[in-house]
Amino acid sequence: MDPTLCFDHELRTHFQCNNVSDALLARLLLTDGVEDTSLDLFISVINDPNFNPREVTFKRSGDILRLVAEQRQQDIDSLGNRSSQGMINVTAGVPGVVLDGVIDVLKDEFEDAALALRSRDGFSFATTDPPPDCFGFVLEERAALSDSRHALLTCCLVHTSWLGSAQRALGCALISPLKDLRNTLWCYIRSPLYSVWTRSVELKISCAEVMEGFAYLLSLFSRMPNVEFLRSILRGHIS
Repeated sequence: MDPTLCFDHELRTHFQCNNVSDALLARLLLTDGVEDTSLDLFISVINDPNFNPREVTFKRSGDILRLVAEQRQQDIDSLGNRSSQGMINVTAGVPGVVLDGVIDVLKDEFEDAALALRSRDGFSFATTDPPPDCFGFVLEERAALSDSRHALLTCCLVHTSWLGSAQRALGCALISPLKDLRNTLWCYIRSPLYSVWTRSVELKISCAEVMEGFAYLLSLFSRMPNVEFLRSILRGHIS
């Protein structure tokens, strides 16, 4: 097939563009369902004299959100380093070894509570409605999970030198009942919480949401290469 040819599904006819590049853009509108306003913005970018396609490193839109998270992480690390200048092994008046020990304990409590919300058959009560006979147990563990998370969040607010350690502890596990997958993934990808230190991930999503947000899932997990436990709960399925 001639690469300059496009097909208009509404008129059910082929037409020829001036060149292959124009044909690729035309297919976005006529075949791929890209809205005309979005395509206009895209065309305005590639027609900008400052745009150089050879400089583009993004492979998907989620890579932009990942870059935001990486920059935020660098800002947090820089802030913590500046706040600790002149204080050797001391963070906001607390010896570093003491702070690390406290954060480790809170992190262990957070991970233990998350682990306790999983039943023996691998079903996660953290992200789904539990059966009635387990209701009391689940409420207790959810309260423990909330308490440990709140304690770590408080540590993030005490002093900028505490932020990095507390943040990494908070990001050791990603547990969320996703209702709007795409919007929630935007938040997760841009968040500096989840990165190489994340070990456990539990997501509740539908099959349709997986297909719609697959590119965002790729970008999210590219930031979490050390995940040891992964559970995705689909409607009517557990994987």
